[in-house]
Amino acid sequence: MNINDKIRLFREDHQLSQEEMATKLSMSTKGYAKIERGETRVNFERLEQILGVLNADIYELLTYGEDGRIYICSGDNNTNSNIFSGNGDVEKLNLMLAHKDEIIKLKDDVIESLRNEISLLKEKLSAQ
Repeated sequence: MNINDKIRLFREDHQLSQEEMATKLSMSTKGYAKIERGETRVNFERLEQILGVLNADIYELLTYGEDGRIYICSGDNNTNSNIFSGNGDVEKLNLMLAHKDEIIKLKDDVIESLRNEISLLKEKLSAQ
């Protein structure tokens, strides 16, 4: 994926329009659109300005979209993009769910133990 595509996806992920980006960068909308289309080369200074607007660093931009994520963008530049997580995120979420299930089971065991204790204490009270 080219840097211009990553800039566009990053901008869409932050729900900013090309017009908003152009305004924040003090440039024309057409000029900014040319950057996203790859018609204009981005120098490092301009890239730093873009990253400042997106509140990101160069590493985030360079690795953006390289982790198996799928980006589906429809319509024009004013639409939001849908992001579906890749395998790395799914594995992490599955581990979190398994951990949650363990915690719930432990809580259920404690609840059952407390219920048994309450039953025993009720029996002792009724026997007196």
